[in-house]
Amino acid sequence: DYLLTAAAARAAMELPGSAVTRALAEELSKWSVEKQILATQVFGWRRDPAAAPALAALVKAGDPAVRTAALRAIPEVGGAEAVPVLLSLLGDPAVGGIAREALAAIPGREVDTAILAMLEHQDAKVREQAIALVSQRRVQDALPKLLKAAGDAEPKVRLESIKALGALAGQAEFAALVELAMKAPSPGESQAWENALGAICTREARFNPSDVTVVKAVYGDLENGPSADVSKKVLELIQSGKLTIEATNDHFGDPAPGVQKRFLLEYAIGGTSERKTVAENESVTITGGITPAACVDPLCAAMDKAPKEMKVAFLRVMRTARGPKVLEAVRAAVKDPDPDVKVAAIGTLCDWTVEALPDIRELAASAPDPKSRILALRGLLRLIPQQQLPADRKLAELKDVIAKIERPEEKRLSLAALSSIASPEALTMAMASVADPAVKDEACLAALAIAEKIVAGNGPQVAGAMEQVLATVKNKAARTRAQELLDQARKAR
Repeated sequence: DYLLTAAAARAAMELPGSAVTRALAEELSKWSVEKQILATQVFGWRRDPAAAPALAALVKAGDPAVRTAALRAIPEVGGAEAVPVLLSLLGDPAVGGIAREALAAIPGREVDTAILAMLEHQDAKVREQAIALVSQRRVQDALPKLLKAAGDAEPKVRLESIKALGALAGQAEFAALVELAMKAPSPGESQAWENALGAICTREARFNPSDVTVVKAVYGDLENGPSADVSKKVLELIQSGKLTIEATNDHFGDPAPGVQKRFLLEYAIGGTSERKTVAENESVTITGGITPAACVDPLCAAMDKAPKEMKVAFLRVMRTARGPKVLEAVRAAVKDPDPDVKVAAIGTLCDWTVEALPDIRELAASAPDPKSRILALRGLLRLIPQQQLPADRKLAELKDVIAKIERPEEKRLSLAALSSIASPEALTMAMASVADPAVKDEACLAALAIAEKIVAGNGPQVAGAMEQVLATVKNKAARTRAQELLDQARKAR
């Protein structure tokens, strides 16, 4: 009787007390598979640890569908009684994955203790599974054992422990991790250490509102009309603890009535600069931070003694552990006699913020090989538009870079750089590439982006450019934008 069974299940969910749970558990073995599955759902709803023994019994000897349902209910119920059963099922091909999920979800110190004991098991597979569970449950007490496991005789155990350390370790363990990383016996473990150390550097980066320097904050019609310097207001908001800044008239007034405004914010934290621009009614969130010395110092010190493979890995980690000291270490590595280390250092340097522009300019002029030269050109194309310089200065620098470009890949990047500059000359430079089959689509998109910024005061030039774009581009959305700009430009004449 489906209705009667459903009514009984509803009553069982609502009636309080462990006596009800035990009464249901005593009847389980007499019921059909369908009712046993329903009972596991009722137990999960009740969240009564008294159901744990009954669920454990179903997991051991039930129908396959019942076993799965019982495993899924165990985390809801909790109870240490189910832990040994779940541990014994980790190697079961049918339900091992569900048992692992259940172990990861059951709350309680008893479960943590049982899993920690598995880290000493003779079977490497059990140790590997225990490490994965420790990471999922975020058991901080496991850190000493994870450090030990990072030197395990079994490669799979070592790899799993490195992943777990990347998720759980912090400043206190960082120096020890760097020492372990330098002993990595294989490329796979070198990569794992790189990922782990990078994750820790990102996670441990901190800043206080007082660490933020507002370099520039402007709100208004940034390209063509009135705008206001709102640096003081932005600094007040940040120092009050507000790290998400909304670009609204309520915050900054209305320096350009009737116009869609934009908000430009450039700030620095610990010597690392960020530059962000958003439209009116959007927001900017202050991100980044200062990587603590407990991470930076061991990483930089290791560059003098690490084997080549780990030097290369550490240089990639330095992309996340930025700061003046790290930048000096990268600059030193650019002069390393080993070509692989040198190229890795150049790659990191060219991925830096504007503080590295002088170094990248020098590299572009005297790169030791084609790959380094390409990295330097790409770095310049990314960073030149981010400088606090007038448009004509940026364009002059971009012209020098563009003159050195030989491949379509970098030419596309140059067009992206041009698209951020509101200048008639930038539009002229972008239009010069519309006839190039390799980059004509990117040239048209760059022309559209520039034209949108300058159409109000440059109608004839924009009209001519948009006519050429319409004759070239096939993309429907781009054609719509070009036609709208052409109409605006003709009215502006």
